[in-house]
Amino acid sequence: MNTALLWNTYRNDLEWFRISARSFTKFARGWDTVRCIIPNADVDLFRPICEEHRIELQGGDEWPGRGFNWHQHMTCHADEFLPGAEVIFHIDGDTVFAQECSPADWLPDGKILQPFTEYRHFLQGPVPLDAEKTFMGFTGKTFDMNRNQYMWKFAVDYALGWSAERECMPWMPMVNHRDVYAKTREVISTRFPDQGFDGYVHECRNEFPQSFCEFNTLGAVAHKFFEDKYEWYDLFERPYPFYGKVIQSWSPGGMEKEHNYGPQVPTPEINCPRKLFQHLGLM
Repeated sequence: MNTALLWNTYRNDLEWFRISARSFTKFARGWDTVRCIIPNADVDLFRPICEEHRIELQGGDEWPGRGFNWHQHMTCHADEFLPGAEVIFHIDGDTVFAQECSPADWLPDGKILQPFTEYRHFLQGPVPLDAEKTFMGFTGKTFDMNRNQYMWKFAVDYALGWSAERECMPWMPMVNHRDVYAKTREVISTRFPDQGFDGYVHECRNEFPQSFCEFNTLGAVAHKFFEDKYEWYDLFERPYPFYGKVIQSWSPGGMEKEHNYGPQVPTPEINCPRKLFQHLGLM
């Protein structure tokens, strides 16, 4: 099965990508194509890193004032510029490989192992008092991650025109069969014929909370049309199956800010990105 690994990033995450690329060289094996997509204006910055780690580099014309939407749009066109890949793995610039791994880890019996949680579960449990007074909990003093995840359901439902059942964006990498991308563009273009897929994504809200959510939209299309190409793994019933293989930080917080990695990093002393990267021998 031909596989591709794809970063989709930009200059603000350059130093994070440098470390991510080191982790790829140290721990990752077996992908047929490895590529990084960035705005054309950033190509010269990323070229030395990509050449050192044998990562193909691809630039594109970023949408002025719509950088995040362009980033999501490019993700949803991955099948077009990776024509040989049957399965495409997505990874962010602030994400690192932390153990030896290969595509086969995510492809048991030739199917994509897709962790998910049914959206209805995010509405269960107590609501923090502060978050109760705010929309979805992300403007209050208490950040309610469960309600934040449910927030993306609205973006997915509106884009596709049906009620999505499963949240498919737990942790990196995000993995999809190539057929999902074209079908996603087709569904949204049919629903919004005057805009088409690209026009629809372009006009969505670019700032957080974005009104388009690429990976959960792709996941909903995969569930509806390509269910048999995936092994669906319910996180409400079983623990996440890939703890420790790939670990994501949050680049806007910086290298020093305390970060709760949870079960991904069970050592409590490793509580910020710099300590994690030093522990892995990447800095």
